[in-house]
Amino acid sequence: MTKLQYSERHVSIGKAYPVVPEVKLSNSAVPIPVEFISGKDMPENYLRKLIGSEILVNKLEYFEIILEDTVKIKTGAKASSIEIFIPSSENYIFHKLLTFPLRPDQIKMRKDLYYVYYILRFIPNSISLLRSISKFRHRPECKTARENVDRFFSNRLSEGVLLVADEFGPDARVKDIREHILNTFQKVRIVLN
Repeated sequence: MTKLQYSERHVSIGKAYPVVPEVKLSNSAVPIPVEFISGKDMPENYLRKLIGSEILVNKLEYFEIILEDTVKIKTGAKASSIEIFIPSSENYIFHKLLTFPLRPDQIKMRKDLYYVYYILRFIPNSISLLRSISKFRHRPECKTARENVDRFFSNRLSEGVLLVADEFGPDARVKDIREHILNTFQKVRIVLN
């Protein structure tokens, strides 16, 4: 973990609890506390018993969706690599399509939508990803995801398009970035029908 520049900070000297994990992007960077995530329905007393009161916990709606299908990846150099599990791209995108309007501010909403657009735009096989996303169309939550895409991506001047364009910035590779963003999200909307 040290080679990955993770560290720990003991809130109370001489005690093993609580330990607040931190990450530093460089040796001279200010440490950033790692935030744990859990489902919305997780009882607060259970969380505090499990991880302590000092660790930041973000309770997510639809949390189970990002855990349903995970991908194992290795981080770091071969000699010191560790394996971690991350949500599959399709589960991550579906989760973001459900939750971005629930975010407390536009900055976080913009970040979520940017990540969705970025994955859809740059994944090597976007057709395969769209096919994988289509597996959600029979789930009850799919109606919410479709409504969110309809509400935020109905035309090139819709709020979602503008948020992603603002986060992504100008792109010389695309003639009309807003139109490209709209078309990208509309493809997702089509596979969710």
